[in-house]
Amino acid sequence: MSNKELLFAMSDLMDQKLKPIKDTLDEHSEILKEHSEILKEHSEILKEHSEILKEHSEILKEHSEILILHSDSIQNIKLLLENDFQPRLQNIEGCYLTTFNRYRDGADRMEQLETDVDSLKQVVEEHSRQLQKIV
Repeated sequence: MSNKELLFAMSDLMDQKLKPIKDTLDEHSEILKEHSEILKEHSEILKEHSEILKEHSEILKEHSEILILHSDSIQNIKLLLENDFQPRLQNIEGCYLTTFNRYRDGADRMEQLETDVDSLKQVVEEHSRQLQKIV
């Protein structure tokens, strides 16, 4: 039930009960005036609230636009990562892995070379001593 319907119902009840008394009619009219003033105040408050709601809806609209921009930016970043950086990183990783494998394989050969050089060094030193004895 609306406020208006409640007011009319109250007015009818009051009229029925206070019909014989003429002085009370003036009181009723005063009460009705007060109620209309209250309704005016309430309509003013409702007007203010509707303006506040309008401002809030504008702010929400701005925020939703910002969210859309952010989501677009995030999507662009995801695409950039997927299409540009990820292939580059995979390429760099592949280069490092092949280089690592080459060095790992070369490390075993390097140890063998060190052993061979040490052996050659001993042979050359021995031959050098023998040559000095001959000379």
